[in-house]
Amino acid sequence: MGLSIAFVTPYVFLRDDYVFSPHPGIHQMISSSYKKHVFRRPNVSLLTLAAYLDDSYEIHYLDEQYAEIDLSRHYDIVAISIMTVNAYRGYEIADRFRANGCHVIIGGIHATIAPQEAQQHADTVVTGEGEEAWVQFLADFKAGQAKPIYYGGSMNLDESPPPRYDLLPNDYFFSPMFQKEVYSFQYSRGCPHRCNFCASSKAYGKKYRTKQVDHFMKCVESAAQRASGDFVLFFADDDITIKRLPAIELFERMADFPLKWVGCADIAISDDPELLKAMSKARCEAVIVGLESLDGTILEEVDPFKAKYFKNNYGDCVDRIQDAGLPIYGSFITGFDGDSVETYHRIYKFVDQHGISKSSVSMLVPYPQTAIYDQFVAQKRLLYDNYWDKCTGAYPLHQPRDMTVEEMLEGTYWIMKKLAEGASNRMLRM
Repeated sequence: MGLSIAFVTPYVFLRDDYVFSPHPGIHQMISSSYKKHVFRRPNVSLLTLAAYLDDSYEIHYLDEQYAEIDLSRHYDIVAISIMTVNAYRGYEIADRFRANGCHVIIGGIHATIAPQEAQQHADTVVTGEGEEAWVQFLADFKAGQAKPIYYGGSMNLDESPPPRYDLLPNDYFFSPMFQKEVYSFQYSRGCPHRCNFCASSKAYGKKYRTKQVDHFMKCVESAAQRASGDFVLFFADDDITIKRLPAIELFERMADFPLKWVGCADIAISDDPELLKAMSKARCEAVIVGLESLDGTILEEVDPFKAKYFKNNYGDCVDRIQDAGLPIYGSFITGFDGDSVETYHRIYKFVDQHGISKSSVSMLVPYPQTAIYDQFVAQKRLLYDNYWDKCTGAYPLHQPRDMTVEEMLEGTYWIMKKLAEGASNRMLRM
């Protein structure tokens, strides 16, 4: 065999000592879902990189969501993808494999926004998009000239291959949440919006790019061929609808397959009846919409794009989307300047009034290299110096301006309970 390569996904959420939140009620609610593997999915990024390897490579997929990783094994190359919340665990794994003589390469969004930190635990770091950097790294590694850092550019997404899901058994894809198999694929990269809390554009840039519909449909076809029955297609994208005409074509094509889908879209879809019709026809399980706040002044700071739709009446926008047959998963963030205890009551009233079946409310997470992080650093409002493992959205990380940390924690606990109860009641009325 040729080179042995292990693709590694760190996962801290299943560890008994992992703390989602200092509030015991919040911790219990979230941890119970993770222990049931409700949110588990294979790593689409790493399995996309695996698609560049032919049969001469010995490929291993190691994912702590599914099984304990044997850190005593030796591989020629260990490729680790990290997000901010699992970065520390990724570094632990990297250090162990490096001690075994493995060449460790680290990439992912956190490596992109904190490359100097990642370099302390890796032989090679990749920032930005991974495909082209990965191909160059492999060539350099074989020549004995692997570099300490590679910078991924904005690639043509039609040159990105489908992930190697054929390497995994079908039970890796079964979701207790949906009671069927879930397959994640990426259709687009980049986001033109400028939300002050978001780090995604640091990895993918602000230019929005999509795969050609024919190219993406090969992913859909591959899932349909291997799935045990009808399945859920999960879009691993920040926003699937910014280019409306390709999106309409995509959803019209998806309607021919035995699937339901889940993905993120922005509030602007409420103005596009043709797009809404196509999305609904493709059997939408849930469209995740970042509503963020119900305060126009806050939204002006977060992103003027969202503020514009708030002024035009958020409630009407939500109603148009749901009336078109698209169940909304509403995403809210609290802890902005201007938020208070009343914020939680306002959100609950809005969700209940507009019949939003599922919603999440998280505390503001100041990710590195975001505008909100820079603001809190300058104002000395961060509660911790090293907090990547606390980036759950359920852990207070900064001092709010208009309420106490304790009020933010209690408000989050209150609304999480109320939303869970409200969702159950709405299901009973259906």
